[in-house]
Amino acid sequence: MKNLFFPTIVISLSFVFHFFCSTAQAYYLFHDTGDLLEENQLRLSLHPQFTSGSNLVGILDTPWGNDSNIRYYLGFGDVSMQIGAQYKWVPYPDYQDQPAIGVSFGPMIARKHGDTEVALKSQTFISKKFSQPFADFNTYAALPLALSFYADQSDFPFQLIIGSNMKTHHLKGIEFSLEGGLNLHASFGYVSLGFIYFIDNKERFLE
Repeated sequence: MKNLFFPTIVISLSFVFHFFCSTAQAYYLFHDTGDLLEENQLRLSLHPQFTSGSNLVGILDTPWGNDSNIRYYLGFGDVSMQIGAQYKWVPYPDYQDQPAIGVSFGPMIARKHGDTEVALKSQTFISKKFSQPFADFNTYAALPLALSFYADQSDFPFQLIIGSNMKTHHLKGIEFSLEGGLNLHASFGYVSLGFIYFIDNKERFLE
């Protein structure tokens, strides 16, 4: 997993232009890892996404038990509107040499060019942390699969997503992310950035 951070940039820029055509209307994102939120902690993030058009997606993550989170998201842009929620379960945490392994799933609704898409989406993922002198990274790969209904038809959009979160050693509660998505079936390629802020009253903004 350590060597996936730099290929993220290469893969994203090389392939995004070859996968613009999409049957599905909703513009799926992942931007997640096997990390789980603590009690009374929230995660707010903003994600510009670039395909043949562009979108902006806001995400709120909340804790749910010891091995789960709940995610809510809302987006606008080339896709007029997208809204949804997901449940994330991580039965295998990132521990020693073992990467985190988990799954997230939930419904979403999107509207583009007058068509409405309703989808049930599932994402199996793996992530692993590693450190560098200037920052900590949490690199991940995910396989999103959806059952999508739109324009009087249905399909199974399928993607491969590779990305990484970066946390500097000087800012507390702030992370950055980069991910690229490849079209495997009835989907699209994209590049997306992430600006992530953790809300925790017990921690200071600056170390």
